[in-house]
Amino acid sequence: MSETTYPLRHHWTVRLAIPFLRLTVGALLYWLGRPRISGKHLIPPRGGVLIIANHLSDVDPILIQLACPRPIHFMAKNSLFRMKRIGKFMKWFGAFPVKPGSADRGALERAIALLQAGEVVCMFPEGGINVTADPVLPLKSGFVRVARDGNAMILPMRITNTNRIRTSDADRTHRSPVPITGTWKEARRPPHESEEEVVKWATEMLSN
Repeated sequence: MSETTYPLRHHWTVRLAIPFLRLTVGALLYWLGRPRISGKHLIPPRGGVLIIANHLSDVDPILIQLACPRPIHFMAKNSLFRMKRIGKFMKWFGAFPVKPGSADRGALERAIALLQAGEVVCMFPEGGINVTADPVLPLKSGFVRVARDGNAMILPMRITNTNRIRTSDADRTHRSPVPITGTWKEARRPPHESEEEVVKWATEMLSN
């Protein structure tokens, strides 16, 4: 992936469009799930930030971006980019593809470059949507290297109930009977801890 194809900054039109998207998409999400966001004061206002979140639904990236004042580059499964309209929108919005179930070095290097440029990147370290009864699936440790090499803060977000709006195998959305929530946790920079310690901490943050 070249910087020409995936530039290290959001296109200026994205920054102009975000207030409109917050108004329109935000209104739709409020109707569907009455989202409750907490911990916004914990979001670093500048510098490279790696958001990690548990993953319950395709709705999650929308909730995260609406809950964050800074534009986000999402790491998303590559199959979405093969869908003409969705893929074109995601690329315009600064998302970039990753091959699920593999150590995609190109995607990891892309995330590191964005963080080094002071951007915000979001990864779902479970590696896919959680359809089990467990609060969080075992986390893949690649996010630790991305944060370290990108010299970035790790900012966890704990998500609940978005699967009440849309499940992984659903062909339509539904209004959630309970509010969906997004809880920002305190950011952390992992320069010295072992990979195992960071994964354990992240699992705790995304589970509770």
